[in-house]
Amino acid sequence: MSATTTEDVMTKLNYANATRTQQRQANSVLRRARTGSIATTIILGSVDRVVEKIRYGYRKYTTGEYVSMAYRNKFGWKNTYYQPALAVVEIAQ
Repeated sequence: MSATTTEDVMTKLNYANATRTQQRQANSVLRRARTGSIATTIILGSVDRVVEKIRYGYRKYTTGEYVSMAYRNKFGWKNTYYQPALAVVEIAQ
């Protein structure tokens, strides 16, 4: 009997393709983790947890670090892009 890896059991869903119950469960996991965002990707797995959370804001293309309003006022929009908030959540099936 072979061991089953987590990759075999997980199914990745886009937020729009998930059922309403799955969306509510994923957003509940985010609220319990104190991250105030909507789950953008839902993974059906074995435990309820936040897999990845990326904050919204402006970042540098070269390094990926966040930039402040002062940086953008001084250097303009070159080398910056807007990163929307992303949250990947695993929920138990």
